[in-house]
Amino acid sequence: MGNDEISLKTAAKLSKWYGEPFLMYPVLQETELILNTSDKHIYNYMFSYDGWRNAPKLSSRKEYRVLEGATHADELFYLFSQQWFSSMFENRMIDIMTTMWTNFAKYGDPTPEVTELLPMKWLPTNSSIPTMLVIDQEFSTMPLWYNEGLRYLRQVYSKYRRKL
Repeated sequence: MGNDEISLKTAAKLSKWYGEPFLMYPVLQETELILNTSDKHIYNYMFSYDGWRNAPKLSSRKEYRVLEGATHADELFYLFSQQWFSSMFENRMIDIMTTMWTNFAKYGDPTPEVTELLPMKWLPTNSSIPTMLVIDQEFSTMPLWYNEGLRYLRQVYSKYRRKL
């Protein structure tokens, strides 16, 4: 936030500091726990696509609507039919999302084969190099602990949380 006063104009910056400890950190920590205690595949992703069906973002304050990317739960509107949101202009992302989720349910693998629709294999994360798939106009990958704020939370919780 720097020296900025908290206001509606700086609310987007503040939302990052709210989202990371309450939304992102628990998911990443749970992933790490499962990786260390199970041999099951874990597929992590970050939905970053900014489209016309991003209902949570589109229904938020205008300060948030102008930000690039997606917000929490935006991907759900590409997975499930919505009578109040047209699929116009969004058929490709709807097809991508529903195909990957259907593949996972059927085969245990969201991308059993690389296709024109799914041009990149979504690999399960692993404990040696934990990564996630970034779902956007183009697919990419990024480290699971992708920024300094999340790595800091991980360090603090590891040091100070109650041990069993």
